Amino acid sequence: MSAVARILQESGWQVTGSDEGFYPPIADVIRRYEIPCNVGYRAENLPEGVDRVVIGMNAKLVPETNPEVAAAYETRRRISFPGILSELTEGRETFVVAGSFGKSSRAPLP
Repeated sequence: MSAVARILQESGWQVTGSDEGFYPPIADVIRRYEIPCNVGYRAENLPEGVDRVVIGMNAKLVPETNPEVAAAYETRRRISFPGILSELTEGRETFVVAGSFGKSSRAPLP
């Protein structure tokens, strides 16, 4: 999600985020790019007049138990993580990096 936030920021969008917590190495990336983030999920975390709300895939990100997600559903401006990836890559050649760990490393490609 942090990579998508950065891509959106580079595209000129004002980006904010929320999570239960932020830890290195991602917390360092978020700080470096000055992406404002809220710890905890609350409806008031959504900025007034928000254009889009990207909701990641996490069992805690459902409107029945998460007030921030419920507020996002009310805005009708929500989009899934795969949905925003589709929009960001439309008309571009893409590649996929799979796996649970190591995608944020700086290892050179062969």
